[in-house]
Amino acid sequence: MVDAIDISSLPSDVRERLAQLDLELSEGDITQKGYDKKKQLLLGPYLRIKRD
Repeated sequence: MVDAIDISSLPSDVRERLAQLDLELSEGDITQKGYDKKKQLLLGPYLRIKRD
């Protein structure tokens, strides 16, 4: 689950991109579906690492 990731342990560039995604969603620049897809792509490598 994406929410199970400790955001503070992610690299700063990933945290910045997540913050940008949150802003885009809140301003209506992207849809919830687009937000979810982009967030999953961004966090995918860290989810795989956590599973191993």
